Amino acid sequence: MSALIVKQGQTFVFHATISDRNGAVVGLSGYQISSQIRDALGNQVDTLKSRLPVGRVGVVNLWSDTGTTGWPVGRLFCDLHFVRPDGVIQFTETFSIIVAAPITRPGATS
Repeated sequence: MSALIVKQGQTFVFHATISDRNGAVVGLSGYQISSQIRDALGNQVDTLKSRLPVGRVGVVNLWSDTGTTGWPVGRLFCDLHFVRPDGVIQFTETFSIIVAAPITRPGATS
């Protein structure tokens, strides 16, 4: 997966399609899903909320309730943690989120 690129202060919403090693979409009904964003030192930056959209097999919607204003500029890291209905624990590959400073600052005059 490529890195996600976001600007500080923007709304963070991410839609992921989960597939197995063979490329088949994984049905996520009954799964518990959690996700955290951390910096390179392992410090937690945010915890993402998740929801399975109705009628979209294998898709999970993730978002930050707090937004990205407090996220540091630079490279952050994230993965998704799954607990299947049978108790098996799995993770996605770790992916990067690159946070850039915004150029436009609403309300600024200089």
